[in-house]
Amino acid sequence: MASEPTETQPAAAASAAKPAAPSAEMTTPTGTEERLGGINTYFARPAQPTDKALLLIHDIFGWTYYNTRLIADRVAREVGCLVVVPDLLNGPGLPTSLIPVMTEKPATAWKSLTHGARMAGIGLTKFMPFMYRNRISTVQHKLEPIVQDLRSNHAVKRLAAHGYCWGGRYSILLAATDHIDVGIHNHPSLVNFPTDIEAIKKPCLLLCAEVRACGG
Repeated sequence: MASEPTETQPAAAASAAKPAAPSAEMTTPTGTEERLGGINTYFARPAQPTDKALLLIHDIFGWTYYNTRLIADRVAREVGCLVVVPDLLNGPGLPTSLIPVMTEKPATAWKSLTHGARMAGIGLTKFMPFMYRNRISTVQHKLEPIVQDLRSNHAVKRLAAHGYCWGGRYSILLAATDHIDVGIHNHPSLVNFPTDIEAIKKPCLLLCAEVRACGG
């Protein structure tokens, strides 16, 4: 006969479902900063040597962004491939202090108005200078030396490119060449539709937002 539920059972179930505290390897980047294709690059290496690599193309927050490096470490650790995050920007990335403002969802009309004003100011003082410094003609030429260095000096035979947001367009552009073998594109921005998509000739995984005005 089944026992009657007790008041302690829900608490016990909640305790069992509670996730374990993150380990140090999940909260502290463990890779190294080296040079690749003539530019600064974050390297995350797997436990065993491999001829497979992932070129992780960062977003507007740049190659030093904490979360980007943790992603690189985790992929290297769990997938078992070399992961590189080169510094593709001309100058610093945007400050991560902008993230709360960019992701804010105002609850009232007045807050929407003031948030819109703040975003307009950020656009004029942060985004526009960033986009001018990092226009495609100043960034795209950096990719080929990186690929050549990986294949020539790091014995890479299979190469994927994974771009996030701002970096997503560059992984798409690489997928239109023979520089990589496969492309992964997380909510890519600034994509020229349909030109960039129609030019793709490598297998790709597109992970797009349901609604996004700037292309993802």
